[in-house]
Amino acid sequence: MNRILSLLCLFLLLPPRSPAGTAETTAFIAFQGTSTLHSFEGTAVSRPFLLTFEEIPETGQVRLSAAAALNVSAMSTAHKKRDKNMLEMLGQKEFELIYGTLPETAFPISGRGGARLRLRIRDTELPVDAVLSNWKRDGNQIRFDLAFPVSLAAFGLEPPSVLGVIRVGDTVTVTCEMEGTCQ
Repeated sequence: MNRILSLLCLFLLLPPRSPAGTAETTAFIAFQGTSTLHSFEGTAVSRPFLLTFEEIPETGQVRLSAAAALNVSAMSTAHKKRDKNMLEMLGQKEFELIYGTLPETAFPISGRGGARLRLRIRDTELPVDAVLSNWKRDGNQIRFDLAFPVSLAAFGLEPPSVLGVIRVGDTVTVTCEMEGTCQ
């Protein structure tokens, strides 16, 4: 009996574990690249997606998982000709979506952590190293950042060029501000 009472007291003294939750989330995406002439940047907004999360105070971590999609046509660099070339490179007519999957990943609530994102562009799916940071939960709102590089060559994409002289660099840097509402 004393043993059960001791275990019960220990259980009551442990910090409460935040329940797992889900949030309808949107990724606000910015991408940056280079070319032989100048740098460029663009934006996009994902389709809403469901994020599963669990804050674990005793380890100081948050555990996340999600699967998201982006309409290729939602990507814009605010430059009509460049956008046309980008959409052609991504095969927008045949491959309307880019998919990203984040398998269950833990990272520090108040810090940065690595993750292995699965990214599908056109008909190629590859793992991509990403950095998660800036987790914030305020009431029923959550927010965090995700950043990762994309190699165009790794995904079999032929970068646009102008007259064979001005070429887009291989690596595009992607940053996402994730914002969600808990359900």
